[in-house]
Amino acid sequence: MDASSAAIAQLVEHSTENARVAGSSPACGTTPLSRVFLTLLLLLVALVGPVRAADGRVLLPGDRIEIFSGDEPTLCVVRTVSIQGLVSVPSVGLVPVGNLTLEEAAQRITDALVGTRQSHREPVRLRGLPPREQTAIVTGAVAQAGKFWLGTEDRLLELVQKAAPTDVASLASVRVSHFDGTWGTFDLTQNQNPRVLPGDRVGIALQSGQSNVVVVGGVRWPGVVRWRPGITLGDAIAEVDGLNPHGRADAIVLTRSGSDLPPLSLDRDRAYALRPGDSVRVTLVDRPLFVSVLGPVVQPGLVPFKDGMRLTEVIKSAGGIRAAYQVDIVVVSSVVNAKRTVKRYSLAKIARRELADPVILAQDSVEVYPVGYGGGQ
Repeated sequence: MDASSAAIAQLVEHSTENARVAGSSPACGTTPLSRVFLTLLLLLVALVGPVRAADGRVLLPGDRIEIFSGDEPTLCVVRTVSIQGLVSVPSVGLVPVGNLTLEEAAQRITDALVGTRQSHREPVRLRGLPPREQTAIVTGAVAQAGKFWLGTEDRLLELVQKAAPTDVASLASVRVSHFDGTWGTFDLTQNQNPRVLPGDRVGIALQSGQSNVVVVGGVRWPGVVRWRPGITLGDAIAEVDGLNPHGRADAIVLTRSGSDLPPLSLDRDRAYALRPGDSVRVTLVDRPLFVSVLGPVVQPGLVPFKDGMRLTEVIKSAGGIRAAYQVDIVVVSSVVNAKRTVKRYSLAKIARRELADPVILAQDSVEVYPVGYGGGQ
């Protein structure tokens, strides 16, 4: 996507969102002014070239979508994907849409409506909306993949540098997808350095012809592991800090020379020898759950959850405490049976075994505070 096309894409996104906020949407009609504005934009797009179409981007917790259907005005709603990957649909209830594309999620909601309403005939449509938080996600050949908070003028190169590209990362082909599914590829070596928008997802590819192993999926730090003689499946996963709570140790896919080999198990096949160019993908659990972590951690935001997870493990999954901070107090908020409880813990007391490391629940919110905030539990 060139600079002109990227600018037009942003204008279309912003104008459509503004129209919705003003009381209109693709489902509920469009104001005359917005129709004129969009017509002018389309003419300008015809001159500078179209933006690229949707790239199969999937919905993640925290993503915002608009649901609409021509024959059902009550479906004209905006929803945020929950940490369980669910959205609430009028007259239907909760529908799982996590890890689905907009098109797949729309079909799932349509199927749910058809199952409850004999009169519903027109398919549901979805539109991605700008996120509420000012963050972007970086994945691929970087040392610190994950979510990053954006400043007011952050650009692609600065964001990629925060994620620490590995020595086998290709900065000549950086893929950026936006919240609405449009995308572009940029060459940072040629000063193609666009502004990063909230909700962007940045993918850093590998340099071609490198002798390395790629490890992705349900691991703590997806990325590239340098191949060496004798390296095994267990070695490669250990170098990315092991499986994350959503990774399935019994369902690991190894791709070699473009073909998937029979599924591997970490317990059974830990000593399986890897070759240069192998790609290891750890399958994720079917219904991932998350915990929210805020404060001076390396990667604040949502971290993968599993049953029996303890507080110190949750903080480790968020990348641990930032080097510049000393922390002690952690506040854990839980909602059980519609009742909210708040508990405070001292990490120092947990480290000295004066206090038990508490078990965390799915949907809990964990807030980490620097030393000096106050006393622990």
